[in-house]
Amino acid sequence: MRESTLITKSSIRRASPQLRLRTGLAWGIAVAVDAWPVWLKWWCLPNTIREIIGMFLETAFLHDPAMLWQFVAASCLQVVVIASLYLAAFAAICIGSNALVIAHGFGTPEFVYSLGLAAAASLSRPLR
Repeated sequence: MRESTLITKSSIRRASPQLRLRTGLAWGIAVAVDAWPVWLKWWCLPNTIREIIGMFLETAFLHDPAMLWQFVAASCLQVVVIASLYLAAFAAICIGSNALVIAHGFGTPEFVYSLGLAAAASLSRPLR
């Protein structure tokens, strides 16, 4: 009993750098994907609004509402991007778990199909 515990702990220690690498890679991808809406929100859209107002001076009174609505629109885009990342991660977990069930030979094909249908149904539900 003690020997199997030691083997499990040592295998966790060996897998730990890979797990840290995957976690770091996942965080890097999440930050990179989220950096685009932040750049859009804080640099690109305000400069575009200033350029348009510079070209058409009669639209100067629209500067403040335009800044507010571009911020709101970019924030909504940022929420959609983050929610998409969560859904992609959930889909990967569902697919991985179904693949493990199949690979280890657990359950009948009907059981595996019901897992797949449940995963697909949970992905098709709207966010609340």
